[in-house]
Amino acid sequence: MNDQSGTLDFSGGPYAEPANWLPRLHKLVGEQLLLAQRLLSHADDLDASAAEADDERLEDVLEQREAVIREMLVIGEDLRPLLERFTQLATGLRTTEQQVVQERVLELDTLLEQVAQRDGGVQRRLEGRRGQIARALAGVQTARSAASAYGGSGLSAAPQARDLEV
Repeated sequence: MNDQSGTLDFSGGPYAEPANWLPRLHKLVGEQLLLAQRLLSHADDLDASAAEADDERLEDVLEQREAVIREMLVIGEDLRPLLERFTQLATGLRTTEQQVVQERVLELDTLLEQVAQRDGGVQRRLEGRRGQIARALAGVQTARSAASAYGGSGLSAAPQARDLEV
């Protein structure tokens, strides 16, 4: 049950018995696993979009990914009290039940680590693209500066009268 602060009370009531909280724990961890797998899929899509310089697709994938992350945060808040007190709660579980929970949480951690690694790769790729764009813009600015030094717009390659020696 919840106490007056809105937190779960594990000292008695429905959460005193594993049969009451264990199915919820499995359900929440299972939902997190599915969402983490979706994030991993989004990481692949982000990488492909960044590699292809498909900014529109990149933006779409980022929006989809943000929705998944928001969902994970909500479920994470529901899951937090169970995981924080798992050692205390697990005393009522058989060893095999404890191992199943620990393996699923480890699987979730592994998936999230893979997402983080792929995100790092996408970030490096996007930073590289940003550097390329910055260099290209600097080149455009240099060309404009050179053109303005001759009093032109840079659109005409024809020599100007002032360029002719007399």
